[in-house]
Amino acid sequence: MLYISALLVDVFDLTKKRSKIVLFISLMLLWVLYAFSSGNADEITNKARFYMSSNFIGMTEPGYALIMRAFNSIGVSFEFYKMIIAAFELLLISSTVVKFTKNYNFVFGLYLIFPFCMDVVQMRETLALSIVVFSLRFLFIHSNKKYDKNNTYFVLCIILASMFHSSSLIYMFLLIAKKFDVKQVIGLSLGIALAGLILITPTTITLIGKIINMSGKVTGLLFKLDAVSWRVTRMTLFRIFVYFLLFLLLYYLIKSKSALDGGNKKKLDFALKCNIVILIIIPLIKYSVDFYRCQISLSILNYICFADTLSSEKKGKINMRNALIIIACVIVSIVNLYFLVINNNNINTVFYPLFKNNLLYK
Repeated sequence: MLYISALLVDVFDLTKKRSKIVLFISLMLLWVLYAFSSGNADEITNKARFYMSSNFIGMTEPGYALIMRAFNSIGVSFEFYKMIIAAFELLLISSTVVKFTKNYNFVFGLYLIFPFCMDVVQMRETLALSIVVFSLRFLFIHSNKKYDKNNTYFVLCIILASMFHSSSLIYMFLLIAKKFDVKQVIGLSLGIALAGLILITPTTITLIGKIINMSGKVTGLLFKLDAVSWRVTRMTLFRIFVYFLLFLLLYYLIKSKSALDGGNKKKLDFALKCNIVILIIIPLIKYSVDFYRCQISLSILNYICFADTLSSEKKGKINMRNALIIIACVIVSIVNLYFLVINNNNINTVFYPLFKNNLLYK
């Protein structure tokens, strides 16, 4: 039943792009899938962090640990906690999506395809991601003043997000995408990546772990360093390349097929610059392949920027240019889903549990 519900909602999302009723139904479906999910890859770890937070000192960020203790102190179960946190995350995400594109259902339609199933599994990172998505509003807003307070708000949001998942600090570099043009962004990103290759060593990582009070987690990463095979690292780098290549294909297709106004063109170019900046994660992959998630988490930003390129449609008439862009976006989302979820063991631990193990339907 959930498979059919998801498919129907996705069709309505992609065709009724501005319907408030469809938006409500879509968010309710996402909430049900998330809040009542069970049996996925990280469920045991997520439950352990919740019920035995004291055992994860040095391995859990302070903000997340504080939430765990707060909910435990009032006797809230893990299942009820997940209902609350899912609603909170979707509220933050939807507030940004609705604010910055009129075609908001299109964004959630693509998000449901990919990478929503991954976000359901990665609870800690998704909580941080929801704050990052909320903070995007401060990047979209430009000011001609010498001091732009929106940049300060963005930095504060990213620091807050890092209290729930430390990898969120990577998004601080998205300020480069706001301040510089494409050529400058490429140069700066290459410089940062090269500096990362030179400066990021087990010693510096250990030091950073002590500063952010995550020594236990950092020690675990370094302990597993030799166990991470070149094959796994190579496959992760391949996935990063595929994701970026697919984004570029969509970017150039949309630019060639859409009559963009100045604002939409700037937003699309901004997405391009953000996708270039995030490639600075490459030097970090040798220490943890999970850093590729920072790139995947740009999907909502990309979808917002793609959605704004769709032109208005007259009732009863099909805009062929819109149809081409929608089909291309759906295909790219499915390809990403295939490479990152379906074409490996994630299909059994990430995809199937989302639909087959929902507690509401057991």
